[in-house]
Amino acid sequence: MSLTEQLEHIHNILDLTQKEFQYSVEEYQAMAHKELTTELLADYIGRVLGTTQPTLHPAWSQLVANFESGRGNQGQTLWDAYNSITEWLDHQREALAEARLFSTWFGSGARLRTKAHQVALAMLNDAPDAHPSASYTLSYRSTQSASTLA
Repeated sequence: MSLTEQLEHIHNILDLTQKEFQYSVEEYQAMAHKELTTELLADYIGRVLGTTQPTLHPAWSQLVANFESGRGNQGQTLWDAYNSITEWLDHQREALAEARLFSTWFGSGARLRTKAHQVALAMLNDAPDAHPSASYTLSYRSTQSASTLA
């Protein structure tokens, strides 16, 4: 591969990275503008954890506490709900820090984080107040993570 081809390849990678970042920002901003009721919070957590009775899940009270007053959360939006899941996965789920780190990067925590993102985007798309032209799809990074973690 010539130097010109290598530089073009690097330019393409940087362009893709910039677009990926912009998509992520737009997704997270949309989550931050989607207010949740208690029922929608329970629906979100249930869909992420794969249960029809999320209030009976052992992590329910911790997830609600994270939603209401976790790091940076105010207990109002889909962004707060997503953050409640990620805070639980990253800081509370496993007793040992080493196990938590492995799970977050490579194991069930990574899969749950991807699912939490997918469910949040699905809820944005299903929202009755969603703008007709707004359709949120998983960004390239998330779809790649989901396919490699499945």
